[in-house]
Amino acid sequence: MHFQASLLLAVVTLLFGSGSAQTGDARLSRFPVSVHDIVAALPGDVDHMDVARASRIWRKGVIRTYIAGNTPPTPEVVAEGLLHNETWAYYPDDKPRRSMYAGDTRAGLVPFLAHAHFGDTYSWLLYMDDDTVFFPPALLHLLRDFDPAIPYFITDHLWYANGTGPATHPHPQAPRCLPCHFDEALYARRRRSFPAPRGCPCTPQLLCAAAPRVFNAHCDIPRHPANTFSMHGGAGAVLSAGLLRAVGLDFMEACSLSLQSTGGDAFISICLWQAGYFVTDPGLSVFMEGVHAFDPGPEDRLGAMRLLAAYIDGHREGADRHWVTTCDEACERQLGAMVSLHIRSRSFAALDDAASFIKAITTLYEASMGVDVYKLPDVGTAAAAANGTGTGAAGGGSESAESLEDQAHRLAMDKTKAGAQAAEEIVVSETGHDAAAGDGVVAAAGEREQTEPSKPEPRVGVGVVVLRELSPGNPETLLIRRAKAPNKGDWCFPGGSLELGETLVQCAVRETLEETGLRLRCRLPQAEHGQPDARHPPLSPDLAYPSSFIAGDAITYDDAGALAFHYAIVNVAGVPENPEAAVVPGDDAADARWFPVTDLRGLKVADLVPTCDFVAEEAVRRFAIR
Repeated sequence: MHFQASLLLAVVTLLFGSGSAQTGDARLSRFPVSVHDIVAALPGDVDHMDVARASRIWRKGVIRTYIAGNTPPTPEVVAEGLLHNETWAYYPDDKPRRSMYAGDTRAGLVPFLAHAHFGDTYSWLLYMDDDTVFFPPALLHLLRDFDPAIPYFITDHLWYANGTGPATHPHPQAPRCLPCHFDEALYARRRRSFPAPRGCPCTPQLLCAAAPRVFNAHCDIPRHPANTFSMHGGAGAVLSAGLLRAVGLDFMEACSLSLQSTGGDAFISICLWQAGYFVTDPGLSVFMEGVHAFDPGPEDRLGAMRLLAAYIDGHREGADRHWVTTCDEACERQLGAMVSLHIRSRSFAALDDAASFIKAITTLYEASMGVDVYKLPDVGTAAAAANGTGTGAAGGGSESAESLEDQAHRLAMDKTKAGAQAAEEIVVSETGHDAAAGDGVVAAAGEREQTEPSKPEPRVGVGVVVLRELSPGNPETLLIRRAKAPNKGDWCFPGGSLELGETLVQCAVRETLEETGLRLRCRLPQAEHGQPDARHPPLSPDLAYPSSFIAGDAITYDDAGALAFHYAIVNVAGVPENPEAAVVPGDDAADARWFPVTDLRGLKVADLVPTCDFVAEEAVRRFAIR
């Protein structure tokens, strides 16, 4: 990987030291988090659907996403969304308008609408516009010391107007809190233009006490048009599950509908203030002037593109073959800190160009990373492995702020440990508002390191026997026609490879959704703390949740007689949440249809993969289909 290990570790080390702020031990994650603990919520618009769809490139169907649009979603939109782990919903435009855009109430409420949908199944929610890009590696490192049970509203990009001038963003003087795990001694050595009390959570009372000249005697939040003081919706924010549990949808809706202000970001900020909560700054800008985790700044999307291109477009030098680029210290620090980027789709000549830019910036970032960010190990463990087991200033309190900066700079510049990973050549052609800058085309290419070929090993595959019985005594099973090898063109069960850290149940649910658009019923028994016991569920005779029941081999050879594929297949039976829902083939499926189980025997279904008839009949025999 290029900058993930060195730059992100440098930023974390700079803020909190190389040891835990609590114990002085290695920087293991105090609150381990992965992309599977994160959901996203964004407001939609019928005219901006392609922009919202473009964010699938970084969500990858892993981050569950709630999209509230201004028109009821069609069945086709709902079915397509299911393939990408999206829920499309409807919330009406404001009539009459009470802010800049008709959808601003929807924009302010969408996190709470999403929480009502997801319930207690996540730890963190990404709040964003449809043209916001999040970068999961930096996001995971940022969240590692935050407790999701505490009501947190996290961002460092705020609208603010001090005095009579217009509001600007990101405003360096906008009051906000710092997290409790932030090193207060280091902060005291920094001269900042805003008071930032530590708060877990951040409350209006803390801010009013710290900055009495900013707020009136009643501790009211400054309002438009006199002053605008709010988070910036395009830059995005991260809301904890604790916050969304503490503040209900009914309260937020009643509050929002009573307001007239500048936009959805103002609605959510004002109403959370009234509920007793406000913004916590993760703290990066305290030590790095001009650096922001949430969107570098106004009209800076091309700036971020140039930073990434500068990092990728380098070469190796010297006997140790270290990586040399034109990305200087400031460039590296911004890249290591960058959690989100606002594309600002309205400034493009066409929304198709904005969608293309989202895909391009994500591809360039991932090429710089050189890893699949959705298969990263736990961030706490990864950071500890990269950082060793030494203690640091935050743990012992003995190092100065300057020595931490030196250490962070050294780590950030150490390319030899990271190496150069392959980067696909990217050519981005942008038209519209920024085309006059003359830098609309960015080309970047990295070099591929040669590695020894790995020894082939058998893989674990999961076949999903999806059953339904619309009429008594006539069970049906869902088959797909495979679009890829092995068994390309043949009918077989949905399924695919088991991923690292994934259970059989999780794999069955994921593959069925990807290849058929159907959600399997998955009512798992409860384990400790009321959480689903997804790790080792027992068999469910009535398929309340997917249940494994039979295994076999799948070994194929090519025309020359050489081994082509070797899978150990575990078959898992399940039933759909809605047996009559539309089947939408996707991913590896060229087609998907229901077949009577009785038609499988005797090759009544042409091109059927052998043994599928026996497996389906065995599933019908073992389980009650309800």
